Amino acid sequence: TYKFIRSTDSHQLLNFIIGLQMQPNNHGKNVRIEELATYIVTNLNSNPNGNLKLFKQHLDTEFASNYLEDIPENLFSENIVFYGGNYTVFSGIYGYAIETFKNLTETIFTQKNNLPDKFKNHVYSGVTLILELGKIISTNFKIEGNIEGANGDTKFVYSSNQITTSFSQSDIIRICQEHKIDPRIINDFIVEPNDKGFTNNNPDKNPLLKKPIINFEDKYYFVLISNQVAVLNEFVIRVSNQYNCNHELTELYHDKLWHEQWGACDKMGWQLTDIELPQNNTPSILKERVFQFEQNRLAYACFVHNDKDQEYFSSKNLDLNKRITEVITELKKNSSMKDHKFLSLITYDCMGRNMFIGFGAPQKDELRLSFSTHQFILLCSSEKWHNLSLWKFAKSYDRFSQKTKTTLTDTLDIYSIYKSKDESFYFGDETRPDFLTVVPGDGSRLIKEAKIEKNNHGILSQIKGQNVFIPSTKYANYAPLYKPLNSLGYYAICLKTFDFPIWIVNRQVKNKSMTIQVRNFAEAIGFWLHKLKPEIFDVLNRTISNFFEINIILDQKLFGDTQTKDIVESEDYDNYHFSLNENILEFSIPFSKMKTFTGSNNFGEREMMKAILNAFNLVKGISFSEQDIASFINKCIPLGQAKMILLSDSQKDPLVDNRWLVKPFYISDSEVDILLDEIPLLIEQKMEIPKNIDSEEDKKKLFNTATNLLLETLNKEIQNFEFDYLLHVLLELHETLVWKREHNKTMIPAQILCFGNLEGELKEILDKDNRLVKCLVLK
Repeated sequence: TYKFIRSTDSHQLLNFIIGLQMQPNNHGKNVRIEELATYIVTNLNSNPNGNLKLFKQHLDTEFASNYLEDIPENLFSENIVFYGGNYTVFSGIYGYAIETFKNLTETIFTQKNNLPDKFKNHVYSGVTLILELGKIISTNFKIEGNIEGANGDTKFVYSSNQITTSFSQSDIIRICQEHKIDPRIINDFIVEPNDKGFTNNNPDKNPLLKKPIINFEDKYYFVLISNQVAVLNEFVIRVSNQYNCNHELTELYHDKLWHEQWGACDKMGWQLTDIELPQNNTPSILKERVFQFEQNRLAYACFVHNDKDQEYFSSKNLDLNKRITEVITELKKNSSMKDHKFLSLITYDCMGRNMFIGFGAPQKDELRLSFSTHQFILLCSSEKWHNLSLWKFAKSYDRFSQKTKTTLTDTLDIYSIYKSKDESFYFGDETRPDFLTVVPGDGSRLIKEAKIEKNNHGILSQIKGQNVFIPSTKYANYAPLYKPLNSLGYYAICLKTFDFPIWIVNRQVKNKSMTIQVRNFAEAIGFWLHKLKPEIFDVLNRTISNFFEINIILDQKLFGDTQTKDIVESEDYDNYHFSLNENILEFSIPFSKMKTFTGSNNFGEREMMKAILNAFNLVKGISFSEQDIASFINKCIPLGQAKMILLSDSQKDPLVDNRWLVKPFYISDSEVDILLDEIPLLIEQKMEIPKNIDSEEDKKKLFNTATNLLLETLNKEIQNFEFDYLLHVLLELHETLVWKREHNKTMIPAQILCFGNLEGELKEILDKDNRLVKCLVLK
């Protein structure tokens, strides 16, 4: 292989090595790719072209695998949004490089700060150039974002097409002129073939990891395009040192992450407390707060991070285990917390650098979990965790690890096993294993699957008269509906059914209750427009090329505490009103139309969508006739019980009134798993469990023994509670579950009729109903 490289034209080989990285199934084979790229760069020549077929044979023999390569934690390609719009980027094998980049750039450019303007301009120039070069290469190879890759065996996958990947000096100048940046910025990324770093045998010190572009005979090659995002992260950190603002940047970056972690905890239902902690002697590298997630359970959340650019983080000033023990011990001393249990949640981040932290076993009445901060934030957004989810996982894993040892691995890998076993560590009816081997990086599939499903990217819109790309994420399975990743200051969702985005917005919302009311109408409009696609797709795409906005305006009465009686008995007969200003359609929903949404059928939604289609006639080039609209509605929204907007009358059925009810509490699979583990141990104290049950009497004896033991255990447990209080809580919970049952009598049939053809959505609906029935039966 090396002999072939030395004797073959380097232009041909540079194009080949870049093309090799553009094959999705070569993702994760980066150690070999970097070794080959390094040898090509350090042996540049102008010899004649070689036989690439022969070269591939050499690679298949000499570079068939490498023991240093593990399952890649990242997707092959992802989307990011910068000033130029959407970009397809490559993060290689650096864990959470994309998340690091997004947080770095948002910290610098969207968060209020005092970072030097020269630093910001320098970063903007470098990031823009590298993103634009990557965009051109990915476009030439027809690669889009959110591709997983890494499928197949360990050998390289080759492309049959040889694409020229070089850039000329004029190409670089043209890109820089378009974005008004200095072309000399490319020098920040050019590596010299005689760089002394190439003599270092440590692969982490390879100069190409920081400067991946080579200039050979007036042609520029992005030699290590697969490491694109990590290169940008290194560039930002390097430039921050150059402008003496690294400490401030690092502090702002971690403050932002800590704030996002707060938001993730809040989404789970954790409540931030004002409980004081013992003095923190290392505040620059340790952030900590206490959250309450149940009446007698507290979470101590601590975030460990670097405070400056350093290759290896291992603070001698912080004894993490000592600090956690100190905090939990101090909390236990509080007389008001004597019956509390504690979860210590340790998160960490070092901006892509190496990090070494450790802590010991938990105390009595304490559980411990650790996640990368990026992992934790991503999981909170994708796993539908509730307030007790992490506690149940930690408790299940604690019990499991008491009998089964596992290889040292990431918490995410353990959690992926727990999730794959229906939130348990139950491996079947056989004896639980004594040792479990976990493939490093296997849990990353949860993150990758979530990223593909959410499809984060920028969607074109307009803010203050300027076209902008708004970073957005998919949030619904029943239609391609997206919501902004960050608040815009008003309600907004986006439908991406057509060749242009349709934003459905409302600028009236001021609180959560108003948002819920607006969302009912916005999602209904989005869903039914999606259903109408077969009839209106061609016409809309032909006449609207940029983006379209539907600004729904609700009658102020709809935000009040309106009774069903007021709706039904209203004598107002206002119609829907609409007007168009360029590509913004204002659509007003009067209070009098609410009565059309009552009842068991979707008459009101059909009428609303007729008005929406009529409103589209204001767009030049669209002219739906009344007959066309009636036909579209009858085909796509037939009269029936398929409804998105559900109104119930509590005067006719008091069981549908959910005011003052407590939050429902469901039995999880992890709790069932713990119970299944405990039952055999209890039975063995009374009798020997037979391997085979041969008679009906033996079966009754085993069943009765287990039932009696469960009742005795339950009787013992409830002695710890005040009976009156416990009975009151159970009655409240029962009322909530009864309400949920009655609510589902209307909700589930309507959902099945709307989403019944979507397997994932239907499974989730039925799973929720099954969980509710289980709780009612057990109660």
